[in-house]
Amino acid sequence: MNTITNEIPYKIDHIKEQEAYHFKIENVYDPSKFWVVLHIKERNAYENYLTQFYSVQKMSMAQYHLKKYSTCIVCRASKYYRAIILPSILPDMKKLRVFLIDYGQTVNVGIDDVYYIFKKHCSVPRFTIRACLAYISPKNQKEPWNSTDLLKFLELLSDREIYGTVEEIDKEQKILFLDLFGVKNNIQLSINSLMVQTGIGSYSKLVQNPNHKISKYKRMVKYMNLIPTFNALEKGIVPCSLWEKNLLKEIPLDLLYKQYYKYQDAKSHILDILKK
Repeated sequence: MNTITNEIPYKIDHIKEQEAYHFKIENVYDPSKFWVVLHIKERNAYENYLTQFYSVQKMSMAQYHLKKYSTCIVCRASKYYRAIILPSILPDMKKLRVFLIDYGQTVNVGIDDVYYIFKKHCSVPRFTIRACLAYISPKNQKEPWNSTDLLKFLELLSDREIYGTVEEIDKEQKILFLDLFGVKNNIQLSINSLMVQTGIGSYSKLVQNPNHKISKYKRMVKYMNLIPTFNALEKGIVPCSLWEKNLLKEIPLDLLYKQYYKYQDAKSHILDILKK
């Protein structure tokens, strides 16, 4: 049976705090928001299965069902992926913006490459897991991460096998707070420590002040490194990357990120961070 409404579940119950895992990082928005895959071989095998299945049994989705947040199957480069249709920032009549559930990536696909998903394929949990560097914030903790920070973070990850110790688990938001370390030529380096040592980031004040609990780390407006939220990114409510944000820099921040910014002074158009 085909469906368009079933949500594909998250599953992190099998992951334990204070244990180390081998991860593949699939997509990075910034050091506080990235998507990892734990079971890489299983994900790749499932992708091959979906491609074989929908190559034979695909059914194009009717245009009146091409609505935002509908679950679907999309075809890209002759492979088939589970996806969610997102609202378009810049509408295109021939293309749709979708979030690839098992890759943590937002891409554009042609409307002719969108198909109904069988209900049985909605029961398999997402292979990507939301992740965040534990206890690491931008050097200026009053500002969000920028594209320069992102590039430097990606350089630290480059050409290294990535492992991570799970420091905390936000079970409500399905986020792992990780102490990452990279291995190259049998040399192990702490990514979190390197972020501070190289001046890219700093240790969060939440660690320095014992009166704070990790749960307060989720207060998205107060802690700028945690905005936008994973939910906003996965639903296409905000630009999907810092690169896209830069392309749209002429658009006022209170329109792109209305949950986090507002006009403070209508005359000078000064944007200020909303306070709780």
